Amino acid sequence: MKIAIVGATGNVGQRLCAEALSRGHDVTAIARKQGDLPSHEKLTFVKGDVLGEAAGKLLNGRDAVIYSLRFNGLDFDKALAAFRASDAPRLLIVGGAASLNAAPGGPALIDTPGFPEEIKLEALRSHLAAGFKLAIESIRAALAREDQTDIWAEISAADLIMLTSTKPNRVGRAYEKALAGAPDFTSDSARKQLLLYQRLGILAENTQAALDNIPPVEQKQETPEAALRVILNFRHLQS
Repeated sequence: MKIAIVGATGNVGQRLCAEALSRGHDVTAIARKQGDLPSHEKLTFVKGDVLGEAAGKLLNGRDAVIYSLRFNGLDFDKALAAFRASDAPRLLIVGGAASLNAAPGGPALIDTPGFPEEIKLEALRSHLAAGFKLAIESIRAALAREDQTDIWAEISAADLIMLTSTKPNRVGRAYEKALAGAPDFTSDSARKQLLLYQRLGILAENTQAALDNIPPVEQKQETPEAALRVILNFRHLQS
């Protein structure tokens, strides 16, 4: 079987490659960097990004495709579109087991004693991002039914991308799209929030990419008011 493994250089991806090769499959390892993949006659490395243009062509000619990706911040719809654009008949997605029950009736594995805190934090952050994304999509759907738009919903969507994406260019485009034609007050409010992130050192590359796409609002210089002068007349108090 010919298998394409997207994210093959990751921790799980490398193990998938090793397992597939041990079973005699022809493996195409797809990743942005080659990393520490072993040399093997049935292993071919292809440098590529499943979110890039013409990504579907990377997957053509395979009997199965496996996505072993970090889904936090991933544009999954775009990744799924890449598979659909290919001629591969099967897609397998490797996900975490944290939400599975450790025993019949629970608790979930993530809630069991000894579950690594760093993994729990990542899992909880992914759930929070997914919930936030669902809320934004619900707001957009409600607005669409009323044939309305809300720029703050679009800014919130850009904020979510800024806080979860690993691609600064995508962040910049999100803010550019969200603030297209926005009034000065709205753009200035979004920019001030990002400047706060910058001062706090939060996601420096993403923050800078966003700021680069929100030009500062030109402040209008107001004519200073004349100083107020008060004249007191005490002559009527004189005896």
